[in-house]
Amino acid sequence: MHIETLGWSEPFVGSFEDVKLEFPDAEPARVVAAQRERYRLLCAAGAFDAQPSGRLRHEAREGELPVVGDWVAAQLRPEEASATIVASLPRRTSLVRKRAGRASAPQVLAANLDTVLLMSSLNDDLNPRRIERTLALIWEGGAQPVVLLSKLDVRAAAQAIVAEIERVAI
Repeated sequence: MHIETLGWSEPFVGSFEDVKLEFPDAEPARVVAAQRERYRLLCAAGAFDAQPSGRLRHEAREGELPVVGDWVAAQLRPEEASATIVASLPRRTSLVRKRAGRASAPQVLAANLDTVLLMSSLNDDLNPRRIERTLALIWEGGAQPVVLLSKLDVRAAAQAIVAEIERVAI
């Protein structure tokens, strides 16, 4: 697998060279799934299940553990199809929301996104303000949003609603 097809490019290459000084056996990998502290990585050597090193877990501040889209440095164990994440590379962009519940801490949902597709149905649950808030999160995170509206055929006066969404989604 060529990691360039996963989005490997500058500035990640430069950041990774710095990490290689401390972890010479590490390989660059992209996080494609994350559930709590269990990850799925893709890299030039294939797919690996991974966990963060104790040091990374201990030193990470709020929102610094890897999320989907992050590039990481991983020490691979091909015989086990597993890896240990030893470092996260700096994020280029990130999709961040307020953490659920009463806490106001940020929650990083995904990282290093170029384009985010925002899908909404034109059903009765359509909420232009929700679309506007989500667009603000995407723009603030540095990605380019694309709004997709479905079920145009089942909504009366759909063109007026589409026009309202177009005003919100500049």
